[in-house]
Amino acid sequence: IVFRGHYAGWSIMLMLMLTTQIERYRSDVKSGQWTKSPFFCLMNYPVMELSGKTLGIIGFGELGREVGRLATAFGMRVRIMGRPNTTYPPSQKRDCLVTLLSNCDFVTLHGLLTADNYQFMDKKAFSLMRSGSFLINTARGGLVDEDALVDALESDHLGGAAVDVLFEEPPPADSRLLSCRHPNLIITPHSAWISRQARQKIIDILVENLDSFLDGTKLNRIV
Repeated sequence: IVFRGHYAGWSIMLMLMLTTQIERYRSDVKSGQWTKSPFFCLMNYPVMELSGKTLGIIGFGELGREVGRLATAFGMRVRIMGRPNTTYPPSQKRDCLVTLLSNCDFVTLHGLLTADNYQFMDKKAFSLMRSGSFLINTARGGLVDEDALVDALESDHLGGAAVDVLFEEPPPADSRLLSCRHPNLIITPHSAWISRQARQKIIDILVENLDSFLDGTKLNRIV
């Protein structure tokens, strides 16, 4: 809840960076490519709109729901993966993993890391994703097999990926993901959470919990 708005905005920002090729165009402007253009603009790289695209959300808690809300505002269709062996009412349609991966232009991860979903985004999972689709991960690096992700990018099966979390942080110098030269790979250094406002909220909640404990009152208790 603390990071809901900021994390959700970060996920949407990463999708926009992937679809607008903003880093590549910015680099071309800085290197003087725009000044040499025979036209008023540069059209070196394909740009697409989010509107009309399908977003698959894996992990539909506070963060996942906020990402879905923002994606809908951009005109995206949203599909949600359901928990295995869980029955949902007809009004809450959910997809299994295979169905979701094979029917989405973007897949975004927002679930917790557990022993059951460790590196579930593996070679098989990436092979199920649409050709040219995109992966977004602002959840936990351990959800993704990074070697499989690099292979999916370098084979051009995926159109791109944007991640704010890696398996090992900080990453080792010989990380395959860091050395991957796919032009539409974006890596941010686990910074979706570091706004000053979000960090202040953590301190405020900590203080409230301590005060509540000392007063013997209930606050943020699960049981």
